[in-house]
This record gives sequence, C-alpha cells and structure tokens, in this order.
Amino acid sequence: MRKHLLGATALVAAAALGATAAEAQDGGKPIQLGMSGNMYGFFSVVSQDDGIGPDNVSGTADDAPGHDRRNNGFSRRGRIHFTGKTTLDNGLQVGVQVRLNALDCRDQIDQSYIWFSSQFGKVEFGKANGAGDEMFIGAPNPVPHLGLNTPDILVVNQTNSFGNGNLAATPATIVYTSKRERLNYFTPRFFGIQLGVSYTPVNCSQGNGGSRPCGGSYAGQLQDNLARGYDIIETAANYENSFGGVDVGLYAAYFTSSNGNGITRTVGVGGTGEESQWGVGGQLGYQGIAFGGGYRRSFDDGYNPDQDSWDWNVGLTYTTGPWEGGVMYANKKTKYIGQEDTFDGVSVGGSYLLGPGISLIAGVQYYDWETNSTNAAIQSYSTNKAWSASIGTSVDF
Repeated sequence: MRKHLLGATALVAAAALGATAAEAQDGGKPIQLGMSGNMYGFFSVVSQDDGIGPDNVSGTADDAPGHDRRNNGFSRRGRIHFTGKTTLDNGLQVGVQVRLNALDCRDQIDQSYIWFSSQFGKVEFGKANGAGDEMFIGAPNPVPHLGLNTPDILVVNQTNSFGNGNLAATPATIVYTSKRERLNYFTPRFFGIQLGVSYTPVNCSQGNGGSRPCGGSYAGQLQDNLARGYDIIETAANYENSFGGVDVGLYAAYFTSSNGNGITRTVGVGGTGEESQWGVGGQLGYQGIAFGGGYRRSFDDGYNPDQDSWDWNVGLTYTTGPWEGGVMYANKKTKYIGQEDTFDGVSVGGSYLLGPGISLIAGVQYYDWETNSTNAAIQSYSTNKAWSASIGTSVDF
C-alpha cells in the first residue's frame, strides 16, 4: 500500500531522502549530484464530439473540442532528477533537487530547491510542490499516468483549438498542485501524524520563462499590484499506520491567498479573485487490495471571482505478483456566473511489472463534459463525450 499512499510524489520523496548510494556523503563533504528519473509514453485511440457548432462553419470559436482533431496518436513525458545531499558533523542533512523535463515545454526546469533536514523536521526553499501536494493521500490510480485525478497525460481534448472549453476541466483532489517559489516546513512524524506548512509570496516561479515567470536574478522585488495571487499559505496533515494487517492513510489540506495591492475582487474579471481550497482524502490497504478516495472544495477557482468547484473521486485496485489493475471514478462541478459545467469520468485498466522500474500499462477511459448553458455556442464547445484506449510503458532509472 505504501506505493499507493505516496502516489505522484514518490519520486520526489525518494530523491529528497537520498535513496541512491551515489548521493550518500561523509560528514561535512561537499554535495555531489546523482541522477535518476522516469520516462513514459502511450499510443492512444480516441473518439470525441467533433461538431462545427451553431454557426455551421468549420474552424471557428464554437467548434466542438474534437473538431479537426486526430483520432489516434502518441503521448509521452519524462523527467530527469539531479539530487544530492551531505550530512554535516552536527548531524544536519543538507540537500538539493533539480528536476528537468525531458522534452521541450514552457517549464523546462520543473523543480529546483534546497532542503535541510534534522530531528526537528525538514525545510525546503525554492521552486517546489507545496505541503498540500507533497503530503497527499487519496484514491489509488489503476492506470499510472493516465488517471482521472490530475493526470500526467490527457489524451482527449477538454477545449477546442481556440481554447474554449468546459469550465470543469479535469478533476483534482490534491490541494494546490502548482510548483511555485515557496518555503516549506514538514514536522517529523509522531504516532503516524505529520504536519506541513508552506508560504508562497507571489504566485510565480523564478526565471524569465515558464507558465508564470517571476523574472530573472536581476528582477529585484516584484510588483504587488498584478492580478495573479499573493501571500499564499498552505497547511496540510496526514496520518499513516497499520492495524492488524490493514494499512491506513488519511489526508487533509487547506490553502488561502490574497489578490494584489489595489486589485478589486470583481466578478467577471479573471485573476482578481482570492483563491482558496480545502480537501480531504484517505486510503485503506489489505493483502494487495487498495481502496480510497478524496474530496476538494475550491473558491474563486483559478483566481476567478465566484468561480467555485467541487471535485471528488474514488478508486479500487488489486495487486498480485507483477500484475495490478482496478477502476477509478471521478466527478467535478464548476459554477460561474449562472453557468454550471460538469465532468464525469471512469478509468479502467492496469499494469504489468516487467522488471525493476519497468512496466507495461494499458487502460480505457470515458470522459463526459456537460454544461447547463442554453447558449448554443457554449453548449458546442463545453460538451464532449469522449473515450480513449491506450497502451504504453513506463521506465524508472
């Protein structure tokens, strides 16, 4: 069950603890970097709504999400981890982690932070996941990387080629998943309980590139009057224990933020909201069976005033020998200015472990995006009943 509880953060945790022998250092010696990572990819066949919308003109803003899209293709992703640590004479451990995306993208450097660890806990400083993400426990995913809870890869289209789509997007029960410039603190684990807290001054990441750049090393202090989120505080807790062969994991997290100096929270004006979220999750494991789920509530979702969302999911997997398989269901509802968009999805599949860190993966997903809008154009690009069948592989190194 431990594999399921760590979920998407397993590689990060392993790297931070210096799991490879190459990272182990004698007391007081300079840090030397080791390298690890993972790569995965899939071939998928898909079916999607592909209408041309009420204007009856192809290639316009009211096209359905599947219009002018292929019905098959390759998808892949990979990351390379550069990690290292040293232990000082006083017992303090100091380490670094840099995570590089192994393909061209806006955020080429996915993570880069320094950490300090002792008997009093662990501190991380830099571009990192927050406490709500790193401590997450929730539904087990039967199809690695292609699940329904913040999937690594989405093989169907939530928007059309103009970027118009369903407000519900894809479900997520992890509280605040963005990697930003922040300070994290995690307590030691006592009686199965661990606490975490994160502070992010500005909703951005250091550098001149990426999805939300802070600017380079000569940027000085950042503007405080932009519509992008400031003073983000996260708190999280989880619990892990075993009772009579039953593994138990529980999770809760919350984050809050403020808008910029002089920014007035205005409904209909994107970026002026004060986003907040809370979420809970849990998982039980017994003799190869893992069952769990999660729920998240979001306010001013995406920093859009009065855009509120409800996400929840549940999953069941069974592992025997090298085989693992199961099913997941996920649901999301988003309300904004009288419009209510929804998502329902089911994922079924599994994986086969060929060898250490090498897996074959196959799965089928069904996605159903709908809207209550009576506007014909919104109905066209916000509705998509889609399915996908995928086969692929994942390699850890």
